[in-house]
Amino acid sequence: MFGRGWRIGSIGGVPITLDASWVWVAIPITYTLYVRVELTNPHLGELEALGLALVAAVLFFGSVLVHELAHAAVARAKGLPVFGIRLLFWGGATETPADRGGATAQLLISAVGPLSNGLLALLFWRLSLAAADPFPPLAGVFGYTALVNAMVSGLNLLPGYPLDGGQILRALVWRATGSRTKGSRVAGWVGVGVGVALVGLGIVEVRRGNAGFAIWLAFIGWFLIQAARGAERRERLRERLARGRAVEAMGPPPPLVPAGISLTEALDRYLRGHEGEVFPVVDDGRLVGAVSFASARRVGQEDPLRPVRDALLPSDALRTVEAGTGLDRVAEIVASGRPAIVLAEGRPVGRIEADDLARWLARASGDPAEPPGGDRPAAPGDVGPGR
Repeated sequence: MFGRGWRIGSIGGVPITLDASWVWVAIPITYTLYVRVELTNPHLGELEALGLALVAAVLFFGSVLVHELAHAAVARAKGLPVFGIRLLFWGGATETPADRGGATAQLLISAVGPLSNGLLALLFWRLSLAAADPFPPLAGVFGYTALVNAMVSGLNLLPGYPLDGGQILRALVWRATGSRTKGSRVAGWVGVGVGVALVGLGIVEVRRGNAGFAIWLAFIGWFLIQAARGAERRERLRERLARGRAVEAMGPPPPLVPAGISLTEALDRYLRGHEGEVFPVVDDGRLVGAVSFASARRVGQEDPLRPVRDALLPSDALRTVEAGTGLDRVAEIVASGRPAIVLAEGRPVGRIEADDLARWLARASGDPAEPPGGDRPAAPGDVGPGR
C-alpha cells in the first residue's frame, strides 16, 4: 500500500515508520516556517530563526503523530491489533483493521483523531498566551501550531471518505442500516461530492486572485475524489474476497525451524543468508513462536548450543491466520507487506501474502492473468490529508 520507509522507533509496542515521501514535505515546511519566523521577527538572528522554525516543524509533525497514536490507543482499547503507524507526506496512517470491531468501534477510532487535534489546538493556544510576555517569537510558534491543529481537526471532520469525517459518516450509516456496504457507498458518494465542491471553490478563488489557496483547495478536492473512488473499489474488492478462505489462496509454508535444535544448527541450516527474514518455530509440529538471524546470533553468542526456543522473538513478530479465515480479513493483515502464516489446529500449513490474494482473485474471476495493482487488496487504515 505504501512505498519505502524507515522505522524510527516504537511507542507502546506500536512501530513508527517514516515514509520516504515525508521528506518531500518536511523540507519545504521547515523552510516556509523559517521564512515566516524571519518576517515576523526581523530582530532575530538567522540561527535563532532557524531554531524556532525547527521547533515549529517538530511540533507540527509531533501533532500528526499524536493524532495517529490516538487512533491506535482507541483501537487497542477496543481489542483490535495495531500493526503500525506510518508518517506520510500528507499526514499519517494507522494500520489497524478498524472494521473488525464493528460500526461503533470504527466511529470511536475515527472520532478521536480530530478530537486530539482540537485538544492540541487549545493546549498550544494557552502556551502562546503564557509565552507572549517572556518570549514573543516562541509565542508565535505556539500560536501557529494551535492554528494548524485547529485546521487539521476541521479538515478531518469533513464528511469526505477517507478523512476521519468520512469514516465517521460511514460508521453512522453502517450502524443505522446494519450494512457496512451501504455505509461505504454513502461515504464514497459524499466524499466525491465534497471533493468536487472543493475543486469548484478553488476555481472561484483563482478568479479572486488567491492562486496559492486555490491550488491547495483543488489538490485536497482532487485527493478526496480519487480516494473516495478508490474506497468504493476496495469495498467491492472486499466483498469478492469475503467469499474465499485463507486455505484456498495460500502457498506452501516457509521452512519450519524445530524448537529443540541448537542455535548453531539453526543458523547454519535456516537463518544464515536470510538475515532480514523471520522463520516460524515449531515444537512437535505446532507453532510456538518465531526466530530470526539477529535473535539467534544474539543469544547464541553466549552459548551456541542453547536451543532455538531460548531465542524466540516477541509474539507479534509473526502474523498468523487460521485456515478458515475469510480473505477479506487476511487482506487487512498482509496489506502492509508482511506475509502471514496459515494455521490449522495450531500447525503451520501455508503462507499467504498479497500476491497470493491477487492470484486467487484472478482465478475466481476466470482471468488467467493477475489483476492490476489497483485491484490488489489494501488495508483499510486511515489515510488522508493531515491525518
